[in-house]
Amino acid sequence: MINKVNRSIIYPPKIICPNTAKIIHRARLFNTLNEARQQAKIVWIAAPGGSGKTTLVSSYLEKNQVAHCWYQIDEDDRDLATFFHYLGLAGKLAAPRRKKAPPKLTPEYQQGIPAFTRHFFKDIASRLQSNGLIVLDNFHLLSETSPILSLLPTIVESLASGISLLIISRYLPPSSMIAFAAKRQLFVIDTKLMRFAANEWLAASQLFNNKHSQDKLLSLHHKLDGWIAGLVLLPDTANTFENTNTSGLGIEILDTYIAEQFLSSLNGETSELLMKVCYMPHITATAARAVSHISDAQKLLAGLAQKNLFVLQQGDKGYTLHPLVREYLKQRAKDTLSKQQLFDLRLSTAQALLKEDECEAAADLLLELEAWQTLVRVILDYATELHDSGRIGSLQRYINALPQQLTTREPWINFWKGKVSVYNDVLTALDFYDHAYASFMKKSDAKGIYITWYSAVSVICSTLLGGNRLITWVNRYNEFSRIYPEPPKALQKVFIEAILLESYFCSGLDPQKRSSLQTRLASAIDEATDPLMRLHMMSNYVHVAVLSGIKASDKIIIEKFERHLDGMKDDPVLYLGALTASQEHSRVRRNRGVAAAELLRAAPAGARRATRARADFLSVLKTI
Repeated sequence: MINKVNRSIIYPPKIICPNTAKIIHRARLFNTLNEARQQAKIVWIAAPGGSGKTTLVSSYLEKNQVAHCWYQIDEDDRDLATFFHYLGLAGKLAAPRRKKAPPKLTPEYQQGIPAFTRHFFKDIASRLQSNGLIVLDNFHLLSETSPILSLLPTIVESLASGISLLIISRYLPPSSMIAFAAKRQLFVIDTKLMRFAANEWLAASQLFNNKHSQDKLLSLHHKLDGWIAGLVLLPDTANTFENTNTSGLGIEILDTYIAEQFLSSLNGETSELLMKVCYMPHITATAARAVSHISDAQKLLAGLAQKNLFVLQQGDKGYTLHPLVREYLKQRAKDTLSKQQLFDLRLSTAQALLKEDECEAAADLLLELEAWQTLVRVILDYATELHDSGRIGSLQRYINALPQQLTTREPWINFWKGKVSVYNDVLTALDFYDHAYASFMKKSDAKGIYITWYSAVSVICSTLLGGNRLITWVNRYNEFSRIYPEPPKALQKVFIEAILLESYFCSGLDPQKRSSLQTRLASAIDEATDPLMRLHMMSNYVHVAVLSGIKASDKIIIEKFERHLDGMKDDPVLYLGALTASQEHSRVRRNRGVAAAELLRAAPAGARRATRARADFLSVLKTI
């Protein structure tokens, strides 16, 4: 079944299969693809630019009504979290009626990426019925050291029967793929197979040109070695190809040749438009008009897409430049524009991308331009989205690039520095939280105060690191809560009381206050209707109860907690995280006679494992 775009959700063009316009259905290669899918789990199409790889696959999917996930790899796909984020969106697009989204590679999964990968691709495969394809286009843009390459064995073993991985690249599979070939898990469709046969060439010529005789077309077919890019350009550049023979040309030479011939065939306005939009990985008509100031931008792009002239249409309003033309245009922009003109073009491109919610592409441009003030605004607008989707690496890269004077002036930047540092260095993260808290107090920013406090205390209680600072943070709460008694809407009061219970226990402060908090939390658990909130509260309660000594009244809540664990068994990754936390809670019961303050100072191995498992568990709960 062909994917239908859900109008209520905006999907990025990179996960939408390009529209098939002005193409012929290549029955020969359709049969080859069918054969390949029956024989192997990985189908690898390798041929130079302009060979019709993407068009072949998109027309095959449409002709055969194949359920699929489409993923167009960009230069910005630097890490696994970004890869899983967008491929998860493609999975959602493939089965829009399924309410639960595919899992995201958030930090708690980083220590178990193979297990996460298996679970993720089993989820994706389940959305594609029994005869689906996962398509990775532009695979050659990944570096040789990309972690995606090393995950291919795990991905393949995770695919259900009937589901295949189809990779589109300019290059043949790397040597690391030999094992797949030996196991007959890899089927390669190479340049020789991709070249148009004479009958296909003549059929395609009817789409692009009908002025030339059959003899001339066949002569050009021989000279161009069945290379379809030449036929696409033929109406306007026929004489250019009279003395051309592309057989044996290297990929880089061929790329430059195609781009030069293509651009020389365009009128001035169209050529200018393409140069102005070349810094956009994905183009909308609105963004194209904004950066080019050409009112007919959509008409020009649509015309090129309809003729299959190195512009692909993805969805109703999205377009993508063919990679080889895009890179050539970038070089042309550098060669022909002044430094100021080039700066202005890239800055206006970043601003247009932001309006399309292409935050990472925009941020990368702003970072290259050192447009720090604008980059700060982008970070603050998109930090939560990047963090919660697991794209910690991108967020950290943008923050670390900022000049020191900017980070010291903006408390939210220090807050996010703390958030991204937690996964590598807890004590450094707490230093950033200290700076952010002090700045928020000076600015009388209640939201920033509460959220920074909650984040810092949660880190200390869940890792048992930085315990000497816990009393300071508890005292800070007593101070600011008198000034700002109501927490922000983003942080519910019951969550504050839950973490307060842990902080009073771990710090050894005011046992009477701790007892009162525990009683209130027990009542709140019974009253809670939201499953996520209830699990969060139970986890805090059980953690304190186990470490301090289980009383008769605690057993009811512990039993409820265990019943919730049983209900998670349909999600293996989630269940594993929760079960680990539960087992670690049991393991540290032997420590319940140890004073809380001593636990915090000594951080015994069992308690440390328990609290870290619990931190993982709480993060996993976000995926429910």
